[in-house]
Amino acid sequence: MRSLFDILKEKPQIKQGANSERASVIEEFVHEINKERIGTKYKPVSGKQIAIKLSHLKLQDLYTFLSLAKDYKNRQGVFGKFFWGALKLK
Repeated sequence: MRSLFDILKEKPQIKQGANSERASVIEEFVHEINKERIGTKYKPVSGKQIAIKLSHLKLQDLYTFLSLAKDYKNRQGVFGKFFWGALKLK
């Protein structure tokens, strides 16, 4: 039987993964961008960085933006190049 002190010493379980629809879409962006950064001089991006960059977009616009970026990648492009280029101000 465990004592109360043993229970208090245990670290709480931290929930991993998306907890909303918006977070799951942002996770897809993070996954695709980090996939291209393996073996390069660039560090992996965090979900927080991408969420801040995409904070001005509504959920439906996020889906559209993700679809356009994946389409660009499928046409022999680079997902990250489209992502960072499309967010620049003119």
